[in-house]
Amino acid sequence: RLIQAARPRRPALTLSEPKLRFPDIDTEPVVLSKSEREALKAVSRPPVDSPVAHTRDLADALKVSPGTATTVIKRLADHALVDYTPYRGVELTTTGRIAAVAAIRRHRIVRDAIGQIRLKRRQVGERE
Repeated sequence: RLIQAARPRRPALTLSEPKLRFPDIDTEPVVLSKSEREALKAVSRPPVDSPVAHTRDLADALKVSPGTATTVIKRLADHALVDYTPYRGVELTTTGRIAAVAAIRRHRIVRDAIGQIRLKRRQVGERE
């Protein structure tokens, strides 16, 4: 009969909760239309006198009717990009802020690329 030495017990492995939660990798990325991207950008810049954007302000910024602005806001809320409370206003969620920054960056990149193309065309035109 063999006598085995008692193994020391390991403490149970405990993991603390992560400070930031990210969406599941398996979820499909949200593809936004141009109007949805423009609405996100408008929501990210609320009026100076109010911490939230209101439907009327968004409609004016987007140059659409308030009903159309509400429809776009509801679509963004369905994607969990904004928190929308009727008669109270619209606020970006954390995911919405990330998407708004991405939309603004995309707009700047496209604007700069078009500017570069125009500059090159002018330079070619001057050479001819």
